[in-house]
Amino acid sequence: MESPKSSARRRRLFSLCQSGLLPELRLPEDRPLTAEDCAGHAERVLPVLRECADILRCGDGGGGDQDLFRDSSDVKELLVPLVALCGEHAESAPWSSPDCISASYAMLAHLREDVFSARSMREVLMTAAGARFGLSRGQLLDWLVEFQAPRVARERFRKFPGACRCCAWLLHQLVSPDVGDLVHFFLPFSLCLLGDWEDANKLRGLQCLSHLIQQVKKLFF
Repeated sequence: MESPKSSARRRRLFSLCQSGLLPELRLPEDRPLTAEDCAGHAERVLPVLRECADILRCGDGGGGDQDLFRDSSDVKELLVPLVALCGEHAESAPWSSPDCISASYAMLAHLREDVFSARSMREVLMTAAGARFGLSRGQLLDWLVEFQAPRVARERFRKFPGACRCCAWLLHQLVSPDVGDLVHFFLPFSLCLLGDWEDANKLRGLQCLSHLIQQVKKLFF
């Protein structure tokens, strides 16, 4: 029987992940995002990241993740928003800070090494590293794409810059042949950024498109 403490930790982790994600932005005009638009977010999310890390590392009696992730449904409910949260802080952004970036990479390192026993995030996303939780190959990445797809759709992506940053980070974790089955998602996403009027988005879209083309080419040549 599951202990009440494990159930409470699972509920708390879910709540933290949801609250830490950058919310939909509603700017009064169509202009580049500034740090003032996201004032206070980094200060709010840093303790969220740190508490998430504490929950992952400190299970009942030191059990860590073993009593958090009972099966694939727990991984989908908890790890998908957690990885999405870390992806929002994968590099400098108006809503982030050096401390948030450091905390995010520490969290990803813990997930990679201690939860999945993997050598890279690519292994976590694309291989059978999650077999102990009942995950099939690439299932975690598929869930992440499903989670982010509504946020990065053409008509909404400018309102969710955190989701865009996460998807760009996800793409750059992948190599051939990983991207083959997800061209239908990453190609429109890259072109959407590339076609935007904002220079920063154009540059990120070009970087994503270049990486995608280089990896897809390896499938045929």
